[in-house]
Amino acid sequence: FRTFKESRGCSPLDFVRRLRLDHARRMLEQPDAITTVTDVAFACGFGDPGHFAKEFRRTFGERPSDMLARRRALVAA
Repeated sequence: FRTFKESRGCSPLDFVRRLRLDHARRMLEQPDAITTVTDVAFACGFGDPGHFAKEFRRTFGERPSDMLARRRALVAA
């Protein structure tokens, strides 16, 4: 753990969490007609959509539902 943290600048858990959140963001940026925040949360390994939304907002500064709505509006325009 120490070597990982020294080389990556974060713990293994934080590293994996960030990978999962980055993947979720990519999914929300390219939604299809049936994409939901809950589906994205589960697909990215989060068992609790509320916890996912909290972590997403803390990391990216916006709610996942806001990102999904914005991207859908851009696609529809």
